[in-house]
Amino acid sequence: MHTLSIPQSVVERVIARRGREHIYENLDPAKTALVVVDMQNAFMLPEVAHALCPMAEKIVPDINRLALTVRETGGTVIWIQTTFTEDALQSWSTYFEMATPENAAKRAQALTPGSKGHQLWATLDVRAEDLIVEKNRFSAFIQGSSNLAEILRQRGLDTILVTGTVTNVC
Repeated sequence: MHTLSIPQSVVERVIARRGREHIYENLDPAKTALVVVDMQNAFMLPEVAHALCPMAEKIVPDINRLALTVRETGGTVIWIQTTFTEDALQSWSTYFEMATPENAAKRAQALTPGSKGHQLWATLDVRAEDLIVEKNRFSAFIQGSSNLAEILRQRGLDTILVTGTVTNVC
């Protein structure tokens, strides 16, 4: 994992500008969701991965701790699974036109429901009360990609903690 060190001078500058160190001093757990993105074999298991993210396995213990804490405090844990379906070839045709036929086929094979690649990583602490949301594009928030935004609104969840693999893209 990456070592993170924020110099004290930066912390002091933030406090001087904002009046406090953290933008949100309190989170209402009942309105908080932990959204875990793409922690699937298709990104983590070398034999089936179409886009291997080797560092993803190293964050699994931290994700499990976050999930436990969110659940214990009354929050919601949501696991995002990238899913390939045949209609994506039309509805997301731009992506598939940019990919080589070999890469498009590997992605489809790795992310088809029921495949080993589609499964969430085995050591993740996924519980029955957690939600699983499938998405068919890089981001679960792109219109038509998933029903994540609708689920968050319906449940009154207005604070999102995001973790997972390649979250800057997905």
